[in-house]
Amino acid sequence: MQQRSVNRTGETPGALDPCSDFWTLDQPWRSTSYTPGPNDPLQCDRFLDPGWYRFAGGGMPTTCPSSFSCGTQAPIWMNGQLPLPNEGVVNRSACAVITNAAGQLDCCGQEVLIQVRNCGDFVVYCLHNTPGCSMAYCSDVPGGTVPRQINTQPAAPVLVGPEVIDGGFRFSCNLSDTRPRSGVQEVTWTFDGVQAANAPVETLTGDNHVAYLDQRAWTGHVGSEVTPTSVTVTEGEGAQEVTLTSTLPIVCSHDNECELQLELDVNGTRWEDIAATESCVLHLRREDWDVSTHTASVTTRIVATRDVIRDGDQSLAVRFRPLFSLAPPLWHNYSPPEIQVRTVDRTVARCYGYADPHIQTFDRQGVYHLYEEGDFVLLRSLQNNFEIHVRTVACAGRSCICGVAVQRDYDAISLSVCEGQGVLPPEVRVLSDHGLQASTTVTRTPDGREYMLAFTTGEWVKITDFSSYMNVEVQVTGSEFGVTSGLCGTFDNNADNDFTSIDGVIHPDSDVPLSFTESWRLQPQDSLLNGVLRPVTEGFSRDNTELCTCNAASGSIDCGLTRGIMDPARDLHVSWVCSAVHIAGPVTPPPSLPPVTSRDVARRVCVSAMTNLTLTSHCATAVRVQMEAFVTSCVEDMMSAGSQQFLVSAVASWERACAGEVTSNPQTMVFVMHGNVHVYGPSFNWRISGLVLGQNAASGMPSSCLTSFWETVNENRGKTADIDHPACVHSPEPSSYLPPEGMMGKADEDKKGRKLTQREEKRGQGRQQEDDGTKFKNVLTQWQPLWRRGCQGAGASENEA
Repeated sequence: MQQRSVNRTGETPGALDPCSDFWTLDQPWRSTSYTPGPNDPLQCDRFLDPGWYRFAGGGMPTTCPSSFSCGTQAPIWMNGQLPLPNEGVVNRSACAVITNAAGQLDCCGQEVLIQVRNCGDFVVYCLHNTPGCSMAYCSDVPGGTVPRQINTQPAAPVLVGPEVIDGGFRFSCNLSDTRPRSGVQEVTWTFDGVQAANAPVETLTGDNHVAYLDQRAWTGHVGSEVTPTSVTVTEGEGAQEVTLTSTLPIVCSHDNECELQLELDVNGTRWEDIAATESCVLHLRREDWDVSTHTASVTTRIVATRDVIRDGDQSLAVRFRPLFSLAPPLWHNYSPPEIQVRTVDRTVARCYGYADPHIQTFDRQGVYHLYEEGDFVLLRSLQNNFEIHVRTVACAGRSCICGVAVQRDYDAISLSVCEGQGVLPPEVRVLSDHGLQASTTVTRTPDGREYMLAFTTGEWVKITDFSSYMNVEVQVTGSEFGVTSGLCGTFDNNADNDFTSIDGVIHPDSDVPLSFTESWRLQPQDSLLNGVLRPVTEGFSRDNTELCTCNAASGSIDCGLTRGIMDPARDLHVSWVCSAVHIAGPVTPPPSLPPVTSRDVARRVCVSAMTNLTLTSHCATAVRVQMEAFVTSCVEDMMSAGSQQFLVSAVASWERACAGEVTSNPQTMVFVMHGNVHVYGPSFNWRISGLVLGQNAASGMPSSCLTSFWETVNENRGKTADIDHPACVHSPEPSSYLPPEGMMGKADEDKKGRKLTQREEKRGQGRQQEDDGTKFKNVLTQWQPLWRRGCQGAGASENEA
């Protein structure tokens, strides 16, 4: 904003003698000794009224002042000597000190003509307004002293507002402290130095000293600030706040809903790497306006999702995409600035306990054996409220895990087949008095064999029931790095300290580390399996904030307590487990299995069963899991039991370990077709028709079905697609449905020339049952389904997709 104003004192001038008809310039900033500070405004005489002026305390300097003296950028001085009193009115040149294009100071960079009269005791100057800003006339105060109260300058125009009135707002500019000689003030409104197109120059006369700027003038100039401009979020750690602040209110001329909606939008294909708290859409409303600060703001928190994929750190451009349907017209075409979000990758680790039992720690490659009976600490977090206990009993000449109890914070639950004698399903008991909070989920597969206890922190415990014993698998996230102990070892990427006992002693590596395992034995009064809960850290408070993954491009928004955990293994066919009850119905005993007569026979059976899995070749070449440890324990189990009793358990454990590694590798794509698992490398770029690579599951059925959807596989590394899900009915697809030549399993090669509809007709006639445990349904098919279109009974129509 610019004004036409100058501060002058003296009697009203006439038109005769300039020595008695003049105005006095007494602003302290005109002194050559005054230099404005970094926050002081630069002065300008562009709106100076032409006339005769006297400088209080002196006259114009006759030598070149320095740049940025006299309160301005280009100070003006008189280039010449003062006239004598008897010379009357004379012409002189006035020069503006300018810095030229070469960066050099030019004492007469711009010249103007003035008139001068020596009145004896003082000098008067006939001055004109300057051709531009910031240029002003200087005063050479005698002795170089600065007048007192140098900071007491005439009050600058005061900008007030915005003021909300009658369904709109306006700004006001108060010029009441200025007194132009003509009694006329002109006000020009500018945005970034450019005159506002919708705000013409306003002329103020008489006692009118307030100019107003209506909200319509702000069209095209709406702005906001997003702070901070960049954030770093780490998987498994806390959220970072992001605030959008506007200095303009959201107001409408009607009483209906009035707000600006801002949708979180992540540029590129990595939108799943972050989640927002509570909602993907922020609402900036009229009631958010703070009259004391003249701002309206809205805040969200951003976290890094735990994707369980070793994909390294990522950098994302995140912006708030405006939705204008409920916003006043002023905000249309408004575009907030982007922020940069860096996500820091944190690894996860898994521990396995299976068969009679063999335990693979978080860091150690091989397995060790726990042959003793009793209750033991499988996992104890030294920092977080997380503990897992297991119970082993006599089983096939050694021992097996028959019970597992888990406590996370205030929630505790146990599963046990210790009393079932191999014919009853697990007894599921909720040990905590208050039941389970919404942040803890217990799910099971439709066949009732596998149970998962999952927590919003990303940890989960998976238990597989083999009638008379259990396998247990534990996943921990980066928040447990360096703070775990127990039979699962220390999660710190150091295999040498996994056998750390409860008293901190590191025991030597061994296949049967008896002294180590005994140190983690529990007394009855300390066991979760006896209903004894561990105390929770004082002052602990659970964060039950819902998280949302937001894909603005596809309109996909998914919110829930666990949406910050993008682990493929979390997508279960779920059925809720009642608390503290037996699930009714006996379990059919497994069929008799042939005896094992020698170690060579046992090894052949174990190797054959494991190598027949499609995933095995990929685990041997592409990931870190070594099969030999699982084969060795499988052979030991067979020799101990004298039969193939533990074969299914051994193969299932190997498959789970292998699958976990494959799905965490961002360079692989797992694809399940007709019961065969295909793992494709980074060069695979085949488009799958109708596959929804999503994260939604409820009650064992897809959450949405699409009439037409294409997804590029190489944008979804680490995911698993199952087109054989029994809930889905397939529609005819183009021939490109088949994978490229050489990338099929044998079962698919035999059917390469057949149409999809023919395959589906056969599938609808029923599937051949697997015989006596020699074929194993791939765990990935069961635990990580991604569905196709046309799903029956899903509870969602095609229009909802």
